[in-house]
Amino acid sequence: MFRTVSNWKKKKFLWRFDYILDISLHNPYAYKFFWPRKHKKLFFGPYIFPASPVRRSKQGSGVAFIGAINERRKQILSSLNDVTIIAPNTWGMDLHRILQDSEAVLNIHYIDSVVTEAPRLLKAYLAGKPVVSEALAEPVEMGRHAIPLGEDYDAARLDAVFDAFDHEIARKFRFVDFLEKTLA
Repeated sequence: MFRTVSNWKKKKFLWRFDYILDISLHNPYAYKFFWPRKHKKLFFGPYIFPASPVRRSKQGSGVAFIGAINERRKQILSSLNDVTIIAPNTWGMDLHRILQDSEAVLNIHYIDSVVTEAPRLLKAYLAGKPVVSEALAEPVEMGRHAIPLGEDYDAARLDAVFDAFDHEIARKFRFVDFLEKTLA
């Protein structure tokens, strides 16, 4: 939306809010038009994770994929083994149960890019599952916080990746921390 709206309309829209959380660390440029004195209202980062750590769930096998299927994703998915493709409009406990039956959550970008789909990372984390993914943007470090797509892994690697993600991403970007910064 913001690419097609005039800077004046963006300012008018954003002025109404006490604080703005953009879950991408790479979007500050998108707010350059904003009044300098209002920059203190802007926060960047995936501050979406729960206040309490989630335990790793070691049950399940294969990987689960959540998302719309386009030609790019279809081609990649067809080259992989042991993938559960989750039906569109699967939410809540139904989604959680399916994720519990996998050993990891698969992330494939809709278009060829390097972005971090924070909501998908949150779903994986809440299910206690590590992520197998194409390249992700900061703050995720591939190989440490997510397993690069195509790399082999075993139970120990899944545990290590989930542990690193838990300690270095999820606990650093808790939603409650965002609230404490803004409401203090």
